Amino acid sequence: MHLEFSGQHVSFSPEYKDFAAKKLSRLEKHFEHITDVHVFYRLKGQDHHVEATVHANASEQLYAESTSSTYESAINNLAQKLDRQILKHKEKLKNHR
Repeated sequence: MHLEFSGQHVSFSPEYKDFAAKKLSRLEKHFEHITDVHVFYRLKGQDHHVEATVHANASEQLYAESTSSTYESAINNLAQKLDRQILKHKEKLKNHR
């Protein structure tokens, strides 16, 4: 899984990248076909807004966003949202076949 980080008028410290990578790496436990994850970060006043786009296989794409007062809680919420989406997507694939 390839992680890409970008932000609006923000630079990422290695600690933020490591924290996000650790939280988002658990997505691979549920769905091993993830190729890319693009994380976009911006500050909206005092709130930390994080968006992520997950690319799996060639055509599958999942998107989630989260806003919180701290970067860590925003990433945690984002990872939980993506985890639920992946489990739901995986269930659809299983029922479709």
